[in-house]
Amino acid sequence: LGCRTPMLTMSNYVCDDGKWPLSSSGCCVSNTTATNAVQLSCPSLCETRLVYRLDVPGVPWWATQSRDPVYQCTCDGCPAFTEEGTEQVKKTLEADIWDNGQDLLTDIARREHLKLGPNRQMQELMVRRNELVLEANQAMSTGTRHEVENRIQNINAYYTHLITEAARTYPDEGLDKDTFDSLQRKEEESTGLSRILAILLSVTGVVVIVLMLVILVLVRRRRQKEESTPVTAFAENQQVVIGSPVPANQHGKDQGVVSGAAVTVAAPTREKV
Repeated sequence: LGCRTPMLTMSNYVCDDGKWPLSSSGCCVSNTTATNAVQLSCPSLCETRLVYRLDVPGVPWWATQSRDPVYQCTCDGCPAFTEEGTEQVKKTLEADIWDNGQDLLTDIARREHLKLGPNRQMQELMVRRNELVLEANQAMSTGTRHEVENRIQNINAYYTHLITEAARTYPDEGLDKDTFDSLQRKEEESTGLSRILAILLSVTGVVVIVLMLVILVLVRRRRQKEESTPVTAFAENQQVVIGSPVPANQHGKDQGVVSGAAVTVAAPTREKV
């Protein structure tokens, strides 16, 4: 049990599927399938679309005893489902398609945090969406209005998804696809060069460490060898022969050796400062 809202209008409208609205609430029923819940609303092209729910706790108390939700709809400014109304819908759609597209682009750019607004790829997708919508709009008539409106809604939902992906994928610079691909290739080449330089630097570092270890091992071995071979001084009565010894002849005399007194030669030395 419920009462019609005070804002009830006397507009004679039909729902998007061509059926009359519920007489008890003035709402249109949609999505009545096994998996989707029933939705009550006004026709999509109405200027005023107000939906109220009356079964929430409050006053009067008896309104809360209904097990099912109780809705009331106030719909006004709805185009009539006639040839004249269909022509009005077509003209309104053609006149507002560009403004609607720009509003949608701005809304998506704001939600995706694009500082420079919609990029070029988003705008190109919107142009394509507008072309398809206008093409479908030309085929609209009273008999095909529901079918055409569903097609337009599907086109809008599909391109809204593509435009959102373009806002996330393409840069916030208004670049077209070719320029964006060129910048992306340059970035990939720069990334590959950076990786090669990193690998070369890593290999060079490893080689330097290995050489330092080899040098350290050789120095330690040399020190150990010097420590294991002690150096001793000669005694005063020991003689050191430098060069090849002179062989003696048959008579026990040295050949070509002239004996004489020892000669002492003084070598010049640096004076102490």
